Amino acid sequence: MNEPSPHKTLVLLSGGADSLYCILKQLRETDDEIHVHSHWLENNRPLSNKAHVKNKLKAEKEHRDKYVIPWLKKNEREFTTSFSYHDFSDMPQDAFFVNRTRFTLYIAAMYGQAYGVSRILSGHDFSMGFPKYNNGDCEKIISAGWLGQPPKDLEWITPRAHMPKERVYEYLGDLADLTFSCNAPRLQQDGVWQWCEECCQCLDIIRARGSLPDIRREMQYAA
Repeated sequence: MNEPSPHKTLVLLSGGADSLYCILKQLRETDDEIHVHSHWLENNRPLSNKAHVKNKLKAEKEHRDKYVIPWLKKNEREFTTSFSYHDFSDMPQDAFFVNRTRFTLYIAAMYGQAYGVSRILSGHDFSMGFPKYNNGDCEKIISAGWLGQPPKDLEWITPRAHMPKERVYEYLGDLADLTFSCNAPRLQQDGVWQWCEECCQCLDIIRARGSLPDIRREMQYAA
């Protein structure tokens, strides 16, 4: 009897702890054929008085491309990747918060359709935690991105849903060094982006350091 073919899975990767947790579990615990997609949503939303959101996006992309993806391919297994850029800078800030959710769902469906996947993996369950949405709204957006014909057996997998952040960092262990989610990163003279260690994203991992093995920002896991 022939073995069933592995699933084709699209993974949305930002480079933060949640998305790294999701892709690690998928790479290690399945034989899925994996395609990783990351995107940049240009916008004019200031994150703090220290940095514009563009700094955050630049730092995340550079870190993801230089460290996260090469390390995963070298130390876990191969997968394909894609990246897309979308300019929302003329959109009013209050509209951006709502539409970035819709657009991320649409992108996931569009790339899922293009690569013929049967699973979409995300660090966030978009049908929950966003009061303005419900399952029906999400299904309509996914259907539109799939040209109106998503597969009947399509799975939207959210391993991070309902899991405390501490569990995510416990799973990552010292691989938490690979994540980068700072809201106000600083570009140093040597060209390396440095965490601010003050924003809510930085404080998350600082709080977790007590239970992690010797977290250092030394990129010791770089490929």
